[in-house]
Amino acid sequence: FGSSVYKFGHGVAMGGKCAKTPQEGLKREDVLAEYEKMCDGYDKMTAAKQVTVETLKSWLDDPNSKVVLLDTRTPAEYEHAVISRDAKLLEPSGAGMALTMASGRALTFNTAVPSKSSIDPEAKVVAYCTAGLRSGFACTSLDRSWNAEVKDRELYSLHGGIVAWVNAGYPVYDPATGEERHEVHAYAHKWGKFVWERPGMKAKF
Repeated sequence: FGSSVYKFGHGVAMGGKCAKTPQEGLKREDVLAEYEKMCDGYDKMTAAKQVTVETLKSWLDDPNSKVVLLDTRTPAEYEHAVISRDAKLLEPSGAGMALTMASGRALTFNTAVPSKSSIDPEAKVVAYCTAGLRSGFACTSLDRSWNAEVKDRELYSLHGGIVAWVNAGYPVYDPATGEERHEVHAYAHKWGKFVWERPGMKAKF
């Protein structure tokens, strides 16, 4: 990013005190506005149908709503923290992402791809990743295969991904224990710097 707004400090200790935290001196609205701009670009690239974190939270909180969550991150990211313990890992391959971005070919995965028949027809299917790029391409690829003959299943990519989720103040969990986590894996600094750190939440990358 060219803006000097995002030249974050590194917490250098001086005189026993931390001289600068990663987001010291930055305005939250500026950081989130730059992140939104990036995520909008991802949404246009993938052309996937989007759902906001607020809408997804309402679906998950509704006892009458059925939601299938597909976590399209790496196993390391998944094992660190998930939106829900019910999220199923669907890891895109690195080569598949490169080909999809370069040529529009259907995405390939390192993990088993669920069949349409294995998903409750009444369930809303939502894929998420860090910021929406991997999940968007996963949705468009699944849409090609699931709805090739009859388009009867909607797939949604979570706009802004898990970073937008935690920035909205929503919890994440250890998939193994179900305990709430206070750190989210954001894959790399490029995305981790947009996690608005606060008491009870920080980014790992």
